[in-house]
Amino acid sequence: MILKLLLRLIDDYLFITTDLSKAKKFLTVMKKGHSEYGCFISPDKTLTNFDYDESIMNATGPNQQFLIDSLTIGRGRRAGAIFVHKMLQQFKTKSHTIFCDISLNPEHVVYLNVYQNFMLVAMKMHHYLRSWGLNINKNAAFIQKTIAQIIDFAYATMHAKMFRKPSVVRNGNNKKAVFIWLGSKAFYTIFARKPTCYQPILKRLRFELSLRKTQSCKARFRQVVEQGNKMMDQLSF
Repeated sequence: MILKLLLRLIDDYLFITTDLSKAKKFLTVMKKGHSEYGCFISPDKTLTNFDYDESIMNATGPNQQFLIDSLTIGRGRRAGAIFVHKMLQQFKTKSHTIFCDISLNPEHVVYLNVYQNFMLVAMKMHHYLRSWGLNINKNAAFIQKTIAQIIDFAYATMHAKMFRKPSVVRNGNNKKAVFIWLGSKAFYTIFARKPTCYQPILKRLRFELSLRKTQSCKARFRQVVEQGNKMMDQLSF
């Protein structure tokens, strides 16, 4: 059975199907447009999860451009505040209830979504810092504080969405230590790929991962980490 779903919000479209040929046909029609009415899609704003042609980006392919396109570098006196705000918003955009409600998804999938969300934010943070030209060694404390704010924000934002059932909350699965470990592990994994840039930050993250209160997370989320890291490999980060 072929499943198809088309969603529209003003001039934005999302087409979901289990049939690749249907997805490609839809994209072909949309790309062709309607010259009589002046209706065309913008190839540079179009994303797919399959290869189509050079003008359309496969967001799951080995291309990092989408990590950069959504970020505008803040300058001036409030550059630091703008940076923090953008990083928090990057996490928030992928924190919809449908991704993190344990009553809708297996617990493993929810935590995988959380971990991958942290990883994407870490990747975007790296590109932002590089474009910003910030001296990372001199501003390590500021970056570490921002990471801590992201983790706090993630916990505050996703806690109620994840654990809407009282029975789940009573099981203790909502402990903040879980978010601290997943966030620290995600940022450590990403920044460890650029060790010369992030030495002081990696040292702090290693400390967070070594705390006794988070030790149980290492075994508990081993599969989550393994699956999440595969995403990073696909992005060739």
